Amino acid sequence: MRILMLLVLLSFECICSSDFVDLNTGYSLTIDSENKHYRIHDQSSPAELCGDDSKYICMKSIHINFAIPKARPLPDKWAFAGTTYCRVEILDFKLSDGQVDEAYLVAKSENGLCNELSGKEPRFIYGTKTGLIYIDSFSSSGFQRRFIRFNQTKPTTI
Repeated sequence: MRILMLLVLLSFECICSSDFVDLNTGYSLTIDSENKHYRIHDQSSPAELCGDDSKYICMKSIHINFAIPKARPLPDKWAFAGTTYCRVEILDFKLSDGQVDEAYLVAKSENGLCNELSGKEPRFIYGTKTGLIYIDSFSSSGFQRRFIRFNQTKPTTI
């Protein structure tokens, strides 16, 4: 159901002042890879991004963390900075400009085992043409943010 809702939302294109919007609160998320920080609503925080020479595309911060290998085909499982990531599904979907993008639904494994995912782990979707499309973020109090990028035809810089 969650994936279906995401795919329906991806079919709409919106001109927004930010790259992403939180599906729960409507707050914006902007990631500034040049200056290595991001802004959620009105709060800005630093972020570590993998460099061009890294084998990964990644972001590490207080709220948002993800890593995906640059190499294809994407493995079923990988570890980065002490976190195990699991490829859950490969998604093919049509973008608003008619192109088809292959994307990967990835979950963070809490125990390092991909065969024991509960469906409640933080997840992200990364498109081979469009970059980061969707990401879950959890606060220390357990509040979940679900960010989705609206302009799917313009690739992200991360």
